[in-house]
Amino acid sequence: MASGQSCPEAWTFYRKEDPAFDGSPYHSNESYLTHMDVDNVLGLGKDAPMRAAISGAFGLWLLACATTGLAQTNTAEIRGVVQDVSGAVLPSVTVTAVHRASATTVERLTDAEGRFFVLASRVGLWIVTATLPGFSPQTQQFSIAIGQTVQAQFVLKLQGVSEQISVVSPEPLLQTTGSSIR
Repeated sequence: MASGQSCPEAWTFYRKEDPAFDGSPYHSNESYLTHMDVDNVLGLGKDAPMRAAISGAFGLWLLACATTGLAQTNTAEIRGVVQDVSGAVLPSVTVTAVHRASATTVERLTDAEGRFFVLASRVGLWIVTATLPGFSPQTQQFSIAIGQTVQAQFVLKLQGVSEQISVVSPEPLLQTTGSSIR
């Protein structure tokens, strides 16, 4: 191919001896392509700066929409503390939360400070029960809305002790009313 001629793909080659060759280090090969020819091959042409600006603006708009969407949630939180009647916190209490509409069940244990967290909960009616062996369970209902954080307070009472003692008197080995031996 002769110097300055175009290939079928619209690439234009220049040789070092051509006056169009500017001698820059980027053009030190035997031949090189002009930037305009590359833009034409890629389909950008003279409108390339406008297309780049529109593409960049569209990319920023998509990014803004994505981050806005992440900030909007349809969930809420239930947090709380479980104590006994004296006000002492109760660790290792099983807290069970049931979403009424979907029957979703979430079970948590209270930490060393008696706290529990049911995060990313669906909105609607929740039935929350705190149970610990030796204590009477306590149940509360909460209706929560989008983005709401409910603070729950459970006070567990000691369970009543129901113990039955039966005294059975066996027959004595010695009879005190008679002289016979059994």
